[in-house]
Amino acid sequence: MIKVLIVDDERLVVENITESIQWESMGFVLSRPAYNGKSAIRIFEEERPDLVITDIKMPGMDGLELSRELLKRKADIQIILLTAYKDFEYAKKAIELGVSRYIVKNDIQPDFMRELLMEVREDIRDHKTNDRILRREKCKNLLEKGAADSELQKELMTSSMRIAQYMIILPYGYFDDLLRQTEELSEDTRVLDSLIQEYDGICGFFIRFQCVFLMEEVPEEITGEMQIRQYMYEKAGEFQGKLREDGEDSGLIIMGYRKQKEKGCMELYQRLKKMSEYFRFMQEGKIYMESDLQEKVSPGVTEKEWDMEVLNDNFRNHQAEKITEDIGQMYQTVREPVWDKNGLITLTEKLRNHLNDLCRRSPGVRFEMLLQQEAGRSIFLDEIRDRMTEIYRKANRMVQNGKEAQYSIYIRKCIQYIEEHYSEKINIETVAGTLDISGVYLSQLCRKELSQSFLELLTGTRIKMAKKLLQQMPQMKMYEIAEAVGYRSSQYFASVFKKAEGMTPWEYRSRNS
Repeated sequence: MIKVLIVDDERLVVENITESIQWESMGFVLSRPAYNGKSAIRIFEEERPDLVITDIKMPGMDGLELSRELLKRKADIQIILLTAYKDFEYAKKAIELGVSRYIVKNDIQPDFMRELLMEVREDIRDHKTNDRILRREKCKNLLEKGAADSELQKELMTSSMRIAQYMIILPYGYFDDLLRQTEELSEDTRVLDSLIQEYDGICGFFIRFQCVFLMEEVPEEITGEMQIRQYMYEKAGEFQGKLREDGEDSGLIIMGYRKQKEKGCMELYQRLKKMSEYFRFMQEGKIYMESDLQEKVSPGVTEKEWDMEVLNDNFRNHQAEKITEDIGQMYQTVREPVWDKNGLITLTEKLRNHLNDLCRRSPGVRFEMLLQQEAGRSIFLDEIRDRMTEIYRKANRMVQNGKEAQYSIYIRKCIQYIEEHYSEKINIETVAGTLDISGVYLSQLCRKELSQSFLELLTGTRIKMAKKLLQQMPQMKMYEIAEAVGYRSSQYFASVFKKAEGMTPWEYRSRNS
């Protein structure tokens, strides 16, 4: 909305102008009126209107002198001068000052005023758009090249801009998919670009991974750190609201404000820029205060070792749950005790290479094809972890299916029988009987094709199903789980489980509940 200040020493004229126009429907909002030049300057300083409509002839400070003072304070202010009679000299002086319009009071009819105001409105909007573009380009260039605060402050002042007291960054422009290692232009940049154009703060612009807003000073009546923080959270909430109105995700926001010792924006921008580099550890839709994140970030590069041999064993043995657990634990090491962005990149690259090597050893399993087939983003840490896990598990299923296709008909039917009857009392002779072969021959086939005994195959299947029940059925008693997977004694089941998993069933449930 365009703010309008009406100034005239005759209250009747003020009322006539105020009531003859439907201001809000035309995109205007009225500030409180002024009845002399001095009060007009005071109201102007408090409300910063875009348009001033003022009488020329007023006691004390007249309209020309008022216009001169207002133009000193705000060079882009639009001014309409009113007079009771036509006077060429007044018109000439008004033009020399830079006054927008000069009209006779007798011409103040609703239709005439509406047409005049529509012209002024377009002038103001065009000027705001051009000024906003100029300001944001200046600020972007200065911040991007690391200009000194003194240089930035000088440029802002020459552009009729105040030094920003606080700043908001949305690390939301270009997002790269960490698994694919590509950059894609987010559709959300369209919404943010629109927000940059419309917002009445100081300026906004994109710098690669960030959408940066330099904001106006906090109102004087807001004092104290908690009040300032609350004010900033409200402003950040406005951004998210505008994004949601357009049907987009609300984005994550990082914000901060200048400390008392800081005279300009550069130090604040550098702090926010550093924090924005850790956006993968944050959550979409959240608002973060830069000062609250300081203790969460890693002070530098950290060296970590991840045990790929354990992951190798679980991949080779087709232990899907353990693969999930292994990868989850690895990613947790870059989240705690501090956010390690370098570690996150290194770990993801290490897992990519590791899985690529595993896929190369398995004919028909292509890593790049898996990346394309597995839908979903991999921007934030949890997304990266979950998607990497799913790709590993899918590759593992493909490897397992490929191996099973190479098994003999007897082994395939043996595996199927165990998966259907593991809860029953079965042994190698029982299964061999269904296949019309001897137990000795079936034992030899298991050793040859599976590299494990029949009992190891049966036990592995029972333990796998027990783990599912322990995770998914917390109400089941331990003896009920033992019976459900084929063990008549809960003590014997616990012994077998601990030997296979390195922990008791109770410990496993506690860790995975």
